[in-house]
Amino acid sequence: MTKGGGIYPYLRAAAIFFAAVLILALGLAFGVIWLGAGFLIAPVIVLSLLTAVFLVAILYSVFFGAPFLPTDRRNVEEMLRLAGVRPGDTVYDLGCGDGRILVAAAKAGAAAEGWEINPLLWLIARINARRAGLAGRIKVHLGDYWFERFDQVDVVTLFLITSQMSRMERKLRSELRPGSRVASYVFKFPTWPLKAKSGSGVYLYVQETKPEGSVSDS
Repeated sequence: MTKGGGIYPYLRAAAIFFAAVLILALGLAFGVIWLGAGFLIAPVIVLSLLTAVFLVAILYSVFFGAPFLPTDRRNVEEMLRLAGVRPGDTVYDLGCGDGRILVAAAKAGAAAEGWEINPLLWLIARINARRAGLAGRIKVHLGDYWFERFDQVDVVTLFLITSQMSRMERKLRSELRPGSRVASYVFKFPTWPLKAKSGSGVYLYVQETKPEGSVSDS
């Protein structure tokens, strides 16, 4: 998939740079603490870096995505039902967490892909896909979904936060092909006309027209 343009790649580069600095600083800090407690040097280095990476991933998710709040099983099924997921569909879950939506979509016969920037949750999602026997139908990407394109997808599922919805609406409406469906849990897009909703807080949107800048087939 091609990456997004504009200023966002530079922001991500800056974020990665500062994250690397923070990892080193946190690693040194934890190392000093654990060494003072009498731990061996090699385990201290490894544990310090892993702890620092995990903390940075959490901070990154808060500022550039949404913190992990798992969708309960009933609403997972409701999102897929409302979006009309069927065998042969391609389903993207943005911020896939532990992979529960990916597993449910794959069980429904879809090809499922998810993006997660927290390394621990990414690993858990991959393990859950394998435990369900669906590793061949599920792809879990460790990375930021803002820099991917969504022009080859049938269904997008998401559970973001209010501050991200306007930007995500612009992105999806400029990239999705006609007929693509978006199921959002809890939060609504600010201007996108609502197609349907459930009583449990699932909102359905449908891309009715060609994305801006696309070329007509005729």
